[in-house]
Amino acid sequence: MQDNTFPIRVTISAKTRNFTEKPRQGQKDGAMEKHLSAYPILRSVKEHNTVYEMMKLIPDIRAQLSDEELRELSMCTIKEYWAKGSTVVGNQGFYAILKGSARPQARCYKRMLGEDFDSSCVAMSTTSQATMFGFSGRTMLIRGSCFGTLETAPPKLPHILLSIITEENCEILKISSTDYLRIKEVKQTRQVLVGQLHEKQSFGEVSILLQTPFTCRVVTATDVKLGIIDASAILGLDVVIQMLLLQTAEPTFNNITQ
Repeated sequence: MQDNTFPIRVTISAKTRNFTEKPRQGQKDGAMEKHLSAYPILRSVKEHNTVYEMMKLIPDIRAQLSDEELRELSMCTIKEYWAKGSTVVGNQGFYAILKGSARPQARCYKRMLGEDFDSSCVAMSTTSQATMFGFSGRTMLIRGSCFGTLETAPPKLPHILLSIITEENCEILKISSTDYLRIKEVKQTRQVLVGQLHEKQSFGEVSILLQTPFTCRVVTATDVKLGIIDASAILGLDVVIQMLLLQTAEPTFNNITQ
């Protein structure tokens, strides 16, 4: 049996800084860019955590997402490379510039959650086309600047509205709107408290012995110290002992219906 400690609460008293600020002495500049170079499925737990911590430093991302949403999205976000002079369309994701600079093609180049696409388009339709789509001179997007949308843009929305043109070779973080909507739908699933576990109680052994999925998830209410028995060790027990375990350990939440 392994005895592992799982810390649940972490208190951070350090001053919050933004991604645009220069990293402190001793911190590696470009840590997130390096970890984002690997496909999400190939990143280690430490690399996923680094991406999550760095994404929290980008104000426009931090302002829109809960900590839980941000952590989940950090595990599937990617980095894209765009050469100087490229047009990046932001209709299918929310983007943050990691390296390089760019200029938006329209005044409405970024839509935060809670803003209405329709009202933005109506407001812009009252301006001249030259003002609406010829916007180029005054706004520069640099490291930490964002554009695009987390929610799917309306099909009829002109692509140029959320687009930017790179002024130099750029590395850009992308949060797919498809990934955001998937996580949002999961969060809307109703969660029901079906029971509580206390000291010296166990869970999971019946599912292992019967080879059936565990129908619930366990959420810690306090800091917890767990003893873990590997599934292979349970399945390697003598058949008689396995039968005794099944007789004495009924499924913890056996009476739950769909």
